[in-house]
Amino acid sequence: MGRLFSSLLCLGSLACGPLPTDNSVIEIEGTWATPWGDEVITADQWQTATIISYNNDTNTAITQMPADDEFNPNAYSKLRWTEAVDGAFHYCTVAFGLATEMDAEAAADTSNINDLDGEGCGGFAWTAMREPLAISGNWASEFSEETINSQSWDSGFGVTAVRDWSNLDQWVITQNAVDAELGPSTFNSVFWATGDNGTIYHCTGSFEHETIDAARAALAQTPDASQPEESGCGGFAWTKLDPR
Repeated sequence: MGRLFSSLLCLGSLACGPLPTDNSVIEIEGTWATPWGDEVITADQWQTATIISYNNDTNTAITQMPADDEFNPNAYSKLRWTEAVDGAFHYCTVAFGLATEMDAEAAADTSNINDLDGEGCGGFAWTAMREPLAISGNWASEFSEETINSQSWDSGFGVTAVRDWSNLDQWVITQNAVDAELGPSTFNSVFWATGDNGTIYHCTGSFEHETIDAARAALAQTPDASQPEESGCGGFAWTKLDPR
């Protein structure tokens, strides 16, 4: 049976809703990060589509697009999601563009749950859903303005892609752009810390790794966050972030 915590994020911490015990609440309600942007699932909406019905036991939902949708106005879709693993799951739109709710209910599920990252969703990969990066937001440091989300990190000196993160252990792996002046396409390990009064600091622990696995391995070398405004980040102070 599908059992996934409803998830809400607050800055620097994760608050999870109760585990559903029946079908009174859709179990994947929350805000989730995908490689293309965040998606919001509420009690009755999946992004812009209305949730017509759902079943937490079979991990399926029927949705209807709004009347003003550019591509499939008023059309129905059938979606399937996977069991949660470490607070993350995948979903697949197994049928879309259907005329009636009955058509969507009756649509064959040809998805392959054993091929999430390949072509298991009608020839495409399933959409990965996970808790958004906790330090997402607009920030100001002494050096520049920074914009961080689950897909990219704009430091004010260049934009890197966010490839992986852990809200629990407070690290992010970023990847430089292919045309970056220094270390094009290489990976960096970045840490953040929460100081007094909830102040956020970040530190680039290592950089210019050739592979993401090398950047992950470098996470074992955690910088000293005991005095972030003085030292601990390679002999320098951590970068303080103020909301803007």
